[in-house]
Amino acid sequence: MSQDNCILENREKIKVRRKQTQETKDKISKKHKGKKLSEETKLRIAASHRGKKLTQETKDKISKRSKGKIISEETRKKLSLSCKGRKLSESTKLKISKGNRGRIVSTETRELIRQKMIDDKRTKLVMVDNVLFKSIRETAKYFKVSENCVRKRCNSLNFYGWSFVN
Repeated sequence: MSQDNCILENREKIKVRRKQTQETKDKISKKHKGKKLSEETKLRIAASHRGKKLTQETKDKISKRSKGKIISEETRKKLSLSCKGRKLSESTKLKISKGNRGRIVSTETRELIRQKMIDDKRTKLVMVDNVLFKSIRETAKYFKVSENCVRKRCNSLNFYGWSFVN
């Protein structure tokens, strides 16, 4: 074995790492910008992070960074679509229920929730082809569609004859 190979082997064992200059970091960053990761790589990265416990300090930093962030309407719609149709398991439902127990809700929030419930389900009269229905739920049951479908039809211009009665 030559002397050069011995030196390389020793360097690999020691793993000396120099501190990178800001200029080097910028070059590396620039090179990686716009680079697309393969699905396999994304899965490997996700798997390497799965199961890791975050410290409370890290959680606080993430929370602080996320608070006050304004989410665009487009992003909200994407998030909404991604969650639609998702079925929660019974264990997940129990965990959510357990987490909400004992939660103190302000009177202002209660009033907002109550008003939303009244506006959305209970007092909205629906007119379909000159037939009056007492609620969105009643209309949905009659036509065997979801309540959301009734709302969309009433708000859409494509469904002539479907409307909310004020």
